[in-house]
Amino acid sequence: MPSVLIIEDDEDGRRAIAKLFARADWKVFEAADGDSGVELALRNRPEVILCDLLMPKSNGFQVCRTIRQKLQPTKIIVVSGRDYAVDRASALEAGADEFLLKPITWEVLRESIDRLLTPIPKRPRATASAEELARSRCRGRRRTGMEATPAA
Repeated sequence: MPSVLIIEDDEDGRRAIAKLFARADWKVFEAADGDSGVELALRNRPEVILCDLLMPKSNGFQVCRTIRQKLQPTKIIVVSGRDYAVDRASALEAGADEFLLKPITWEVLRESIDRLLTPIPKRPRATASAEELARSRCRGRRRTGMEATPAA
């Protein structure tokens, strides 16, 4: 079961979002301020953190920086009612993976989460050993009876 931490000082908004996640079978953690949010994030290590930008104690920028330093794989989505380019740029610079404007719909949130949690395909290694190259060259060949055989 995936888990989400919702860090939002507006209790009604936080509970509404928590219900949406719970209906989708997510384990939900809630925090009313940045400091509590960081503490819960470090203790529970959720896959996704939904974080308000302006809230008491630690703001969303501070939360992003702290979490990004300690929980690299966790995806952070900052949610704000302010549509300022500087807020968006600062949130992404602080470590947010996504910046969404309030009010958010479940569809928009779900699309963002799906995009963020999609595994990145592995790239082939740039270099291969001589042995690996030799093996890969021999795999597709048919035997002709003309191959050299090692001396016994």
